[in-house]
This record gives sequence, structure tokens and C-alpha cells, in this order.
Amino acid sequence: MKCQHCGHESESGRFCSNCGGLLEHSELVQEQPKVEETVPYESMEIEQTESVNEQVELNDSTGSLTALHTNSNQSQKEQTKKQENKSDFTDQLTLVFANFGHFFLTLVKQPTMARKANHKDLFSSLITIVAFALIVAFTLFLPHAFIARSTWFMPAPSIFYELFMPLLLVIILLAGIASLTYVAAKITKVDFTYLDVIGKYGAYLLPYALLYLVGAVLSIGHLPFLPTILFTISIMGPIFVIPACILYEKEATGLDRIYTLLGQYFVSFLFIFLVANSLIGAFMRDVFYFLR
Repeated sequence: MKCQHCGHESESGRFCSNCGGLLEHSELVQEQPKVEETVPYESMEIEQTESVNEQVELNDSTGSLTALHTNSNQSQKEQTKKQENKSDFTDQLTLVFANFGHFFLTLVKQPTMARKANHKDLFSSLITIVAFALIVAFTLFLPHAFIARSTWFMPAPSIFYELFMPLLLVIILLAGIASLTYVAAKITKVDFTYLDVIGKYGAYLLPYALLYLVGAVLSIGHLPFLPTILFTISIMGPIFVIPACILYEKEATGLDRIYTLLGQYFVSFLFIFLVANSLIGAFMRDVFYFLR
């Protein structure tokens, strides 16, 4: 058998008689490397696949935990934001009523300070307009309610038609007259914005609202003429006096203010007539139906 290491031919035996090398080494070499190369490669491939799967699972779990953590942070931020919004809303509401208190006391002491009102007094002005409308609506609703309670054949008044509808009617009328005043200011070229006019209108309206409230209180005592006079003044003032006061605060460079005011009075009466017929007609019929 020929030795593959030195080329010497030996007759028998497993080892070469010249160099001592293994005579059957070629067969083992052909098999052993295959085992040594294949098995470790396959095992490393399996281990690598397992490690990749573990990495994917780890990434998936990490991603889900990150998503949960992100969602948790977002929910916490949303809750914090809602709490901040509630706190801001409460603070703003408190500030609005605090400003209205200052607005109210200032104008009660000195009504001419309404000249200094502007867009910054918008919320106080709107509160005054709504308060005036509420007073008017209750003075229409409460007498009917008391009469219905004391008279068996008269039904109780409807809160919607005989309280809410007059309230809405007065708010629309006051807002319409204030808007017409702004149009008149533009025609006469008086330098006021729309919000300035609304702020001033509510400021001038406050004394008339108090005057109407005094008339309503005096009417409970069934005084002959005084409540009617107070009601007339407090109703005519927002229509005639307040627009003139606003237009004459600053110098006008446009159309003459007298002609502008006359035109505004005409349009205001037309507006009142149209709104009253469309909203209060049914209300008035219901109120006086059982008094015929």
C-alpha cells in the first residue's frame, strides 16, 4: 500500500514503514472534514436562526412595550392637557366675571365712563345685553304666571313660548340695533370697529337695564304712572339715545350724523316691526286669548 505522505510502498500494516504515517488517512480525511465542516455549519445556522428569531421576538416585544409606553405618555399628556384646559377655562371665566364686576360698579357710579368702553369690554357688554333681555322676559312671564295661578280657567304659561321666546327676541333686537349703529358709524366715518361698538353699546345699556329693573319692582306695588314712565325711558333709550351717544364720541368726516341717525331710527323701527311680527305674534295671541 502506497503512503500518501512520503510515497513509500509498504506491504502491510496501518502505518508506513518509512515515515510512520497512517496508510488509511485518505478515507478518514474524506469523511472527517465533511463531518467537521457540515455539522458545525448546520449547528451555527440553526443557532443563528434561533438568535435571529429571538432578536425578532425581542424587537417585537420591545416595540410593543414602546408602543404601550408611548400610548401611556400620550394619555397622560391628554389628561394633563384637559386639566390645564379646565383650569384655564375656570381662570378665564373668573376673570370675565371679575371684569364685569368692575365694569358694573364703574358705570353705576359714573355712567359717562361708558365713553371709554371698547372691544376689551366685549364680554361685560354681552353679559349686560343678556341680563337686560332676561329682565324684560321675566317681567312678561311672571305676571301671566301669577294670574294663571290665581285664576282657575287660565292655563299656566309656556316657559318656551312666554319666557325663552321673548328673551331671544330682545337679544336679537338689541344686537340688531348695535349692528345698525356700527353701520351708521361707518357711514359717518367715525373710527370704531364692530367690537368697539358692541362694547360701548353694552356699557351705555347698563343704566337703562337698571332703570327697567326699578320699574319692574315698582310695578309690583301697582303704582299708577311711574313704572310706565320708567319702562318707556328704558326701552326708548337703547333705540334713540345710545346710537347718538356712540356716534358723537368722535369727530365724523362722512355723512352728517343727524341724517344718519334719522335713517338709523327708521331702519330700527322697521327691523323691530319685522322681528316682532315674526316671533312675538303667536306669543301675544296666546297671552291674551283667555283675557278676551
